[in-house]
Amino acid sequence: MEPEATTQEITEADAQSRLDAMSAQLEALGQERDAAIAAATQAAAERAALAERANDLEAAHLGAVRRSLLAENAGQVVPELVQGSTSQELEASVQRARDAYERIVADLRVHAAGQVPIGASAGAAPQLDELTPMQKLTQALSRNGQRS
Repeated sequence: MEPEATTQEITEADAQSRLDAMSAQLEALGQERDAAIAAATQAAAERAALAERANDLEAAHLGAVRRSLLAENAGQVVPELVQGSTSQELEASVQRARDAYERIVADLRVHAAGQVPIGASAGAAPQLDELTPMQKLTQALSRNGQRS
């Protein structure tokens, strides 16, 4: 005797129908996943491009601030010492650059004042009587036609 088919039993056709529906759902979910991955990849690329653009703009801004500070303080600072990675750092470095410039100028004044006494000629000609003939020739040739 064959078992009677009950309403709870699944026929082979029903099982295949459910399997086909699940396969279609799985395929649709896979396509959605692929679309989401593509969108996320695109968003990451756009974010990277925006970050690079922001970095470029920040660098241009800092360059403009540095040029402005150098122009405002021309002849009063050591330009190589005006540096920083933010506007505030650039502005703070101006004082250090100004202090260094003032120290250099003061040192040069002291050094220059000690070299040549006031009223003395810095380019006095050597006494020819004290030179050997070879030294006289060397000195004459080193002048390159300049007369003293």
